[in-house]
Amino acid sequence: MKTLKQIFETIVKIDSVSGNEEKMRSFLIDFLKEKNLNFKVDKVGNLFTFNYKNTKPILFVSHMDTVEPGKNIIPIFDGKYFKSDGKTILGADNKAYLAAILSLLQKKETYQKSFEIIFSVKEETGGGIEFFPFSWLKSKWGIIFDNANPVGGIVLRSPFIINFYIEFFGQAAHSSTPQKGKNSLLSAIDFLKKIKLGFSNKKQTTINVGFLQSGTSINTIPEITQLKGEVRSYQKSLFEKNLKKIKEKAQLFAKKYQIKIKFKTDGFCPGYELKKDDPLIKMINQKIKKACLKPKFYSYSGISDANILNNKGIKTVVLSDGVENPHTTQEKISLESLEKMEKILEEILKDNQVNLF
Repeated sequence: MKTLKQIFETIVKIDSVSGNEEKMRSFLIDFLKEKNLNFKVDKVGNLFTFNYKNTKPILFVSHMDTVEPGKNIIPIFDGKYFKSDGKTILGADNKAYLAAILSLLQKKETYQKSFEIIFSVKEETGGGIEFFPFSWLKSKWGIIFDNANPVGGIVLRSPFIINFYIEFFGQAAHSSTPQKGKNSLLSAIDFLKKIKLGFSNKKQTTINVGFLQSGTSINTIPEITQLKGEVRSYQKSLFEKNLKKIKEKAQLFAKKYQIKIKFKTDGFCPGYELKKDDPLIKMINQKIKKACLKPKFYSYSGISDANILNNKGIKTVVLSDGVENPHTTQEKISLESLEKMEKILEEILKDNQVNLF
């Protein structure tokens, strides 16, 4: 039986950058075989395992993938914190939670309860949990530790998100004869002046344009101007309203300058919101207290596998994992945070609330 520390140090050394989770999945399959757990792998590589007893199952979801630079990670433990050697990330996002799950699976009492586990792929890039065959699941609720705050935090909501792409098509001409051209950049500039970037709707919504490209040379009227951005909003109605406004403003200024536009979106991710008085939130709140921690509630501007699961009707709560500086070479996590996560999982499994739903 390996310690939680040993498990974490082992799995962060396994390269599993998004889209290349094969080694991590193979390790987990060997682990599950050793524990005599049944498992399935879906068409995109998500790994699923389960244990059914006379209780309603709970779902644990941990993603196998990491961001770059995530190859050849060398974990260093200073007696309190795990860090990398500074050349890579640590991979505590999400392998800290993954380690807590594996540690729990080493204990006999774990198997007295019903549970399901998804080890997902491509959580950092998209294209993983979205394609999971949800007909495999019996669980109605789930837990994910994937929020970079001290352990004990509960995320109540996550925004709707979509990417938008706008191309303004004008007509090129030499800069000495601007009257012969149609300047696509002017249309894009007017558009940007009318779109409020940053927070709006009392900080319920954010709009960002992170890419602008126009023209081909300094003495040519810009024929094509491209914009790329995103909309995030905690409220679906505001999300839809702002996206519609963006499209309409782009069309308005295209018409003003007598040019054409191409507007498209992708990367949609559904948002969700849970209430403090929700039975599941109240139960988890109690379990965190039983683990001798003080619960704290958060809204989360990012997304996780929970967005998809909640949209599929599986009420899923994201909890904080204690990771510091995730997605950077300064990423770190304390051994105490790992132990606290495992303690909360144990408390939840002890009394798997059959009357929540």
